[in-house]
Amino acid sequence: MIKTIIFDMDGVLIDSEPLWKEAEEATLQSFGFETEPADFEQTWGIRTDEVVRFHLAKNPGLDLEVNAVVEAIEENLISLVRDKASPMPGVYEAISFLKEEGFAIGLATSSSYEIIEASLSKLNLKAAFSMLHSAQEEAYGKPHPRSEEHTSELQSPCNLVCRLLLEKKK
Repeated sequence: MIKTIIFDMDGVLIDSEPLWKEAEEATLQSFGFETEPADFEQTWGIRTDEVVRFHLAKNPGLDLEVNAVVEAIEENLISLVRDKASPMPGVYEAISFLKEEGFAIGLATSSSYEIIEASLSKLNLKAAFSMLHSAQEEAYGKPHPRSEEHTSELQSPCNLVCRLLLEKKK
């Protein structure tokens, strides 16, 4: 019996894909990275530190600290989320339905806790989730399933939990 529903965040709860692209593109250019449009498709959905490492590998002449670039991208994104973000269609109805049916609702995402906070605050959904988990705590980001598995364990550690991860169809 399914007792817990675990949502991804970016592109599932919040329409953030264009905001991520805008934040990454502007920030990377400000640090001197050369990027191509296809780069953003290759890095969509992975942790920000992995995005920066990807671009550093493509720009070997840049001597930058990963964390400095990560912080700048995430600050830029948080500002964009606060100003421009909107919910994905059907999000409020789906969460309301699941709550009424007695499901526990968790969130597992590659985004940092700061981005989670900004996104859920913007959508006014903080109270809907009984567990939040960022892949920044895991050895691997998406597409590795550990973040969702960890959230399931935290959500209901004594039960066999069926996991439903709602992913945006590409």
